[in-house]
Amino acid sequence: DPKNTADVDTEGDGDPDDPTLIKIAQTPILNLVKKARLNDGGDGLQIGDKIDYTLTLTNTGNTAYLENVVVNDPLLGGNLTGPISGDNGDSKLDLSETWIYEISYTLTKADLDLGQVTNSATVFAEAPGGTSSASDVSDDPDNPLNVDSNFNGNPDDPTVLSLPKSDLQLLINP
Repeated sequence: DPKNTADVDTEGDGDPDDPTLIKIAQTPILNLVKKARLNDGGDGLQIGDKIDYTLTLTNTGNTAYLENVVVNDPLLGGNLTGPISGDNGDSKLDLSETWIYEISYTLTKADLDLGQVTNSATVFAEAPGGTSSASDVSDDPDNPLNVDSNFNGNPDDPTVLSLPKSDLQLLINP
């Protein structure tokens, strides 16, 4: 850099020997995957049974860590607590970490009448110092269509769990 007066010409060729610095743009990207598993307790489907959700969050960008991470799922009560595993204890989502959230939903009569539960979650996080942010809508990895609606390379489609027909449903909706 010819404007740097601290540069020294160690080779004696008249050209200072300072390194060329190239700034790499920090691009925070998140990927949130949401899986659902029906937990009927082994006694057939009924009101009050559970759907166990597992949400897996990864930092897929090139930002070393993301902070102020908020996972929100309106069906599951809003902002989720956690993660239950994956964080090294600093509450920052590092490139090497995969955060896992687990939460259950209790089935209602309306869910049984509909025959399925459809749900999405969102995540938001900031790059260090709030210089930029990232967000993502959850993906159902079991959906063969895997729609990438925001074209960020991560599919964003709702998690749909079809409920099996049961004797209770037949009594409710003959």
